[in-house]
Amino acid sequence: MTGIAGETLTLSTRVLVWGNGTVAAACALAVSRAGYPVVLAHGGAEFPSGLSPVLLSGEDAARLDGLVGQVRDSGDVEILDRARLLSASGMPGDFSVALEIPGERVDLKVGAVVAAGDLEWRPGFERFGLAPSGSVISQSRLDEILALPPDEQRAYFSEKRRVAFLGAFDGSGGPPAMRRMLSAALALRRLETVDVYAVLGDSKLAAQGLDKLYQDARDRGVHFFRPVAPPGVSRGDRTVLTFRDPVLRRLLTLTPDLLVVEEAPGASADNLALAQRLGLHYDHSGFPQPDNVHHLPVRTNREGVFVAGGARGVLDVFQGLHDAGAVALAVAELLGSGARKDPGRAAVVDRDRCAICLTCVRACPHGAIGFDDKAVIHPLACRACGICAAECPMEAIQVPGFSDREMESAVGLAEGAPRPRIVAFLCENSGLPALADAQKQGLPLPGGLTAIRVPCAGKVDTDYVLDALVRGADGVLVAGCHPDNCRYEEGNLQASRRMEHAKRLLEEAGVRPGRLMFAHVAANMGAEFSRVTLEWAKQLLELK
Repeated sequence: MTGIAGETLTLSTRVLVWGNGTVAAACALAVSRAGYPVVLAHGGAEFPSGLSPVLLSGEDAARLDGLVGQVRDSGDVEILDRARLLSASGMPGDFSVALEIPGERVDLKVGAVVAAGDLEWRPGFERFGLAPSGSVISQSRLDEILALPPDEQRAYFSEKRRVAFLGAFDGSGGPPAMRRMLSAALALRRLETVDVYAVLGDSKLAAQGLDKLYQDARDRGVHFFRPVAPPGVSRGDRTVLTFRDPVLRRLLTLTPDLLVVEEAPGASADNLALAQRLGLHYDHSGFPQPDNVHHLPVRTNREGVFVAGGARGVLDVFQGLHDAGAVALAVAELLGSGARKDPGRAAVVDRDRCAICLTCVRACPHGAIGFDDKAVIHPLACRACGICAAECPMEAIQVPGFSDREMESAVGLAEGAPRPRIVAFLCENSGLPALADAQKQGLPLPGGLTAIRVPCAGKVDTDYVLDALVRGADGVLVAGCHPDNCRYEEGNLQASRRMEHAKRLLEEAGVRPGRLMFAHVAANMGAEFSRVTLEWAKQLLELK
């Protein structure tokens, strides 16, 4: 899809939700209620394969049961069980997804994709030097036992009257793991014959209803211990936990009949497969939503691809349910009624210059560029950051309002301007508002500073820097966002790398590389902008 400013773009209004749990159900329902047909696909045998790896009761269970029932009864949600992802590609409003269900291939055209799978829980036996056995089990195995009929539960626990939970020592579980443990502990206490102990390094209660759940567990007789270090674990005929209690200030031993070991939540393989096919970026834990405030709550580096609940991080089930509303709003903002005007902001390709080197495809952090016989930039996926234009070796890409010619004309240095004369390329989201903040506060700034607005520091071409110096600038400043805070994913990192290359070029030409500076600033750092530029101005005057 290509566009011309003001042209009407036709978008598919169907939405694919990938997942098989409560968050997927909530997203499917919210999107369908916003007026969009939904395909809910998952790899399980049926929807849902389980409400969630958490035992719930009372109002919470009724709420989630009702949610799933509404999805099943909705005429706007098509459920595909036992689906396997074959391929996923495309652009916002026009994604192509191929699935395989038993005996059939399903090809979908959708306007948006929502990854909403649950967390994947990984056993933590090795963290405590343990292995599963009849007396040592995982949290998932306990959940399975507690899902059995009451008679079978009582039979299982007839000789296992002391149950201990062990976990929360490395902080990996967070509120989701605490909810699982507390819910299971309360279910055990309802059996009345079971004494329950919890040996925890920490208690993560920052989620809806967790503090009440914790208090209920205490009131029902669950015994909590919080040693500062993981307990020693010895195995013989019985498992023995030894730890120092910081309240009693003495060494304690606990010999449970059954030890339940916490599991660590992580990104599910199914969600990762979908994310990889769609070219999503990842955070440090492997979730397809980078650590960038501009993505919150449900956005990714790609327009039209959204993540929710356990698909985007270690979130409690109720935190994930809140994402559903944000997903529906984001889908509605993107797809509207299925027709949108081309905003006219996308970068433009000179097809005569394009050499099909694919540099722009590799450089674009938003997956906004495809190609036929030449590069093609999608009008809705492009965020007009200019990274591709700066990287293009043939200068075949221009950004409206920030073309090479416009950037070069903005460099014009006034005759008689005070020294040092500094040309500053300022990101409109960080450097430029930092300058405005300094001016508003009346802070001192170099008198010879010429500010040039750019959409992102990643738009600053090495040629702009060299041209400014040739035309008489004493120094060139490029100011961009801090790491993990760039509105365009990695424009600041691209700019920093490019400026280091420019410094090497200057040095080879006999020009002091100190005449070029790259600075990370935030929009509210007017005082820092003033300090940095004034100190650098003094250094420039000393350079020869």
